[in-house]
Amino acid sequence: MNRLVIVRFFLLQASITATISAFAGWNLGGYAAAAALFGGGINLLAAMAFVLRVAVLPPDATAEMRLAALARAEIVKWGVSIGLFAIAIRLFADQFLVLMLTYLLTSSVYWFALLWDVPGERHTGVDRNHGQH
Repeated sequence: MNRLVIVRFFLLQASITATISAFAGWNLGGYAAAAALFGGGINLLAAMAFVLRVAVLPPDATAEMRLAALARAEIVKWGVSIGLFAIAIRLFADQFLVLMLTYLLTSSVYWFALLWDVPGERHTGVDRNHGQH
């Protein structure tokens, strides 16, 4: 895993969450700010659960082990998201639109992350195991 990409990912999600929360708090009050924090927090915690599940793989893990770890991590991520949404519905029913807006905007980070340039040997044309491509 590329730590720089992971840090950038979490910082972007956190900054979106903080910005929307501040805006909601300023315009709609503290309850709306808390709803926005919770909405962004759902994504942050779910992504953290995913990263932690994948991070435990040994460096020499096979492709099969990596695929299995990704599948388990995705299941954990969905479980965290569903559980936190169940809590959110009960706590923030009156500000659910603010919560969902924050959740959806922080979710967009996933799609933009696919466009990011990942530093490392992938872009140099050098395969660590077999030399030049």
